[in-house]
Amino acid sequence: MPTKDELTADINAMAVEVTEALTSLKNDEDVDLVNIEPRVRAAMDSVGDLAPDEAVEMRPLLVSLLEKMEEFSLVLQGKIDEINAEEANEPSEEKDEND
Repeated sequence: MPTKDELTADINAMAVEVTEALTSLKNDEDVDLVNIEPRVRAAMDSVGDLAPDEAVEMRPLLVSLLEKMEEFSLVLQGKIDEINAEEANEPSEEKDEND
């Protein structure tokens, strides 16, 4: 079982990864967060194994990570919507050019 300090370091590292991924996403660069979900789940499970007073101290870190992940999700959904809109416009543009 990880210690509070180890969990703190891991959660902070994940927050940095998500922040870096968000920056890359905003710059239309490739992003790789494939393994983040199992790591977040493991950290959350480990926080549950801490003494109650230590677990409570972890809350701000977890909230911050969640907020970063939510922001990433919103930006990602926006990018997906942009791609879908572009794809939806392509056939009509090609048709107009051929007329």
